[in-house]
Amino acid sequence: MKLSIIIVNYRAWAHIAKALDALQAGFPDDWEVIIVDNESEPEAFAEFGSRYPWVRLIANPANSGFGFGCVIGVREAAGEQLLFMNPDVVATTGEIRALMAEKAEYPDVALISPRQVGTDGKPQKVFDEFPGFLNQSKLLKFLFRTLLPWRQPNPRGDHDELIYCDWITGSFLLIDSADLARIGGWSRDYWMYVEDADLCKRAQDAGMRVAYTPKVQVIHEHGGSSRIN
Repeated sequence: MKLSIIIVNYRAWAHIAKALDALQAGFPDDWEVIIVDNESEPEAFAEFGSRYPWVRLIANPANSGFGFGCVIGVREAAGEQLLFMNPDVVATTGEIRALMAEKAEYPDVALISPRQVGTDGKPQKVFDEFPGFLNQSKLLKFLFRTLLPWRQPNPRGDHDELIYCDWITGSFLLIDSADLARIGGWSRDYWMYVEDADLCKRAQDAGMRVAYTPKVQVIHEHGGSSRIN
């Protein structure tokens, strides 16, 4: 299996339907989709399974958070590469292939995420630096990014080339399965929102590089799942 796409769901079936409808055309035989359904409801689970029989569904009785859901999905994944994808992201197989090709072009990059825009076309924040004493001040952060843009690129800026960064969002994150295993996988210590920064920190501590590419773009209806509860 070349690629495993892992989606952690929490009552976001309408969003996942859009995502799968976009993926279904030309879906490769050596790819798979695994959906971990947090706090799974049997009726919705069964209905969705019959609607998309080519997708593997895993019922998780508890709403144990994003990272833990990813851990469950990884246990069942057979792909050489893993793409972690939020339920409210819409991407085509062509866009995913382009992200895989971009990663292959930079052998030193272990984790990569593409440009993400909302349904209104506005770009979203996909990367940033690790939190520290100095960058908690908005004024200091502005000064650093103004005076040293090559060291601290603006995550909301308009970029043309690949950017090496501290961390990238877990909403659409591509990594080799061997690299994920090497850094110990996703942490279960966080329920939601900082596990992607933690993953990237451990990757960099292990000598891996993290990158954002604006050359590939996907649609992300940000908060479409997390705002449910």
